[in-house]
Amino acid sequence: MKAFRTILLPIFILIILSCGSDSVASGNKTVPAIYELMPGGTHFYEGNTLKGLAFLASEMSLLTAGIVLENKRDGELNIPLLFAGQIYTIEKCDYSLRKITDFYRTHTYRNRAIRYDNSPLVELMSAPFRPTVIFSPLVLCWAVLGFFDGMYAYPEHNSTWHDIDNARLYGSTHDRGQSTFWYETSVSAISWGAAVSEEMLFRGIMLPALDKRYGKRAGLITSSLVFGLLHLSNPGIDKPVYFVTQATAAGLAFGYHAQRNQYRLDKVIAAHFWYNIVSMTTTWLANPKENPLEFSVRFTL
Repeated sequence: MKAFRTILLPIFILIILSCGSDSVASGNKTVPAIYELMPGGTHFYEGNTLKGLAFLASEMSLLTAGIVLENKRDGELNIPLLFAGQIYTIEKCDYSLRKITDFYRTHTYRNRAIRYDNSPLVELMSAPFRPTVIFSPLVLCWAVLGFFDGMYAYPEHNSTWHDIDNARLYGSTHDRGQSTFWYETSVSAISWGAAVSEEMLFRGIMLPALDKRYGKRAGLITSSLVFGLLHLSNPGIDKPVYFVTQATAAGLAFGYHAQRNQYRLDKVIAAHFWYNIVSMTTTWLANPKENPLEFSVRFTL
């Protein structure tokens, strides 16, 4: 179950991309399946060797690390494996968005232009760290909501960060400072990976595709519900109704903002990132026993 989302999301991409790019296939040469599926494949097919190598190296090294560490886990999340899936998702969404925007630049659907975010990938990837984006009302609001989620989603609070003696990670024991370093490093990586990959997929591709077919209201509701239900595959889910409701509400807020701003993704990516990282950091400080990465924490007596 803990690796389920890692497997599910890249597979789910193929369904979403086919939904969003069916019209593109009629106007562009079809990419062979081997290039569509392999890490870095679409970039190699286009002749962009450096970009293909960058994705191939990052995805395969993380995948290898995840396989090596799988047997060393003591219940904690397989972070390299999850991150590999997120990078794979970003790569495939980047290719699809470029092809879709190229097609719709000169085409309309039902007498109206179709908008997708055609920002360069580097801009989407750096969105959570740009000051002009961070200090927007949407991002600040969701960062604050992340604090409340971290405080109340896991309400036990019997022991706090100050009570940590050590934590185990992939078979090794680390003191409070070391375990906090590894926790925050991991949280930062997967929060960034989740924000970029999921927003590119759900608000970047799925939402505009559904909007153009069924209208904005149906597109917003459907994409948000799918986004919310996907969070049932999160590790350590013990409050499924809460987490599905929370994720669906976020999907509605992010989707509505995207619709109102010509489907631009920079602020929704940043809001998603800062919500996740603030929430998970707050939980580690206030209630580390129930941390979402499922580190095995031991406390002082």
